[in-house]
Amino acid sequence: MTVDEMIDNIKEGQIAKATYQYDIWYVVMHKGELYYCTRYGEIIKLATVSPWNTQAEWELL
Repeated sequence: MTVDEMIDNIKEGQIAKATYQYDIWYVVMHKGELYYCTRYGEIIKLATVSPWNTQAEWELL
């Protein structure tokens, strides 16, 4: 799915996985905001808009 579809469908506390080329990263919806997180949901920092996020393939976990 695209980043826009992920944003429309992610629920509070849900983790999404992004894959772009050989990189994998995760985001979690927390209090209405997206944060980068570990695959276990531990928040790292506020997610930002980037070319990698818009070009990545997203999957809701």
